[in-house]
Amino acid sequence: DAYSVAEMSKAIENNDASNLLRSYIEKFPQNIDVFVTDRRGLVVAMSERTGDYLQADEGWWISCYNQGDSRTYLADVEFDEGIDAFAMNIATPIYNVEDNEFIGILRATVDVSIIFDAISSIKIGETGGATLVDRNGMVLYTDNQELVLQQAPQWLLDFINSPDNWSTQYTDTGGNPALLTHNTISGDMAEQLGWTMVLDQDLV
Repeated sequence: DAYSVAEMSKAIENNDASNLLRSYIEKFPQNIDVFVTDRRGLVVAMSERTGDYLQADEGWWISCYNQGDSRTYLADVEFDEGIDAFAMNIATPIYNVEDNEFIGILRATVDVSIIFDAISSIKIGETGGATLVDRNGMVLYTDNQELVLQQAPQWLLDFINSPDNWSTQYTDTGGNPALLTHNTISGDMAEQLGWTMVLDQDLV
């Protein structure tokens, strides 16, 4: 009944694990919301109240659990109106340190605006800049704000998918003739992200 659900929610919110998650967010505020489920997908700790205590039917949980072959899951970037910032969900499996048995999943909503702020500071000469495109061809960052969180123009996708890393046959995202270079971002989990950075320098 409603009373028992409220009591359960309060107990989860105030347990030691939830307090630990809130302490973690205080140290790393780019993590907006963090919670943990058990091996069945039931929430057992949370930095703030979740809307649903059974997460096993959610796409991110299913992908992270991966039919028992669990793996870290990285969602696509979205604009979160609640925090007025770009954010993405990250889920990672939790294992028992003694026998490496899967015991649950930790999921965090992470504010990635700091990444785009860093990219905005990239300047190539007097007129150059950077564009970031995700694995689905969506523009995550560029100087032309009309393109942000929109499907990249076909010419930009053609360039990213071409074998040539350099070209003067295209424009920048503002329509100016430019020298372009592209590179897929590398590093931990980079393949799963599939983000591509395009740098440009105007020719005129």
